[in-house]
Amino acid sequence: MVFNRSKMQKQAGELLKKSEGILEAGKIKLRLSSLDNEIYKLKAELGALVFVDYVKETDEREKREELCRKILEMENEKEDLESQLEQNKK
Repeated sequence: MVFNRSKMQKQAGELLKKSEGILEAGKIKLRLSSLDNEIYKLKAELGALVFVDYVKETDEREKREELCRKILEMENEKEDLESQLEQNKK
């Protein structure tokens, strides 16, 4: 059996690159999951606020707008992360 050092180094480099890609994908998926949870909580908070406004006949417009802004920011971040994840697959 002939020992081919350059071939082994090349394969090791390829494996390292693949493992880095897998690690990065895992980080992105973890962040996506975290964003999903945060968005869910903010939407629940928004719904509760709307209900309280209705029941008490109040108008917490600023609070609603702030929650909506946060949700939109997180949705945009999710889109960016999903795009990165798709690019990593290529």
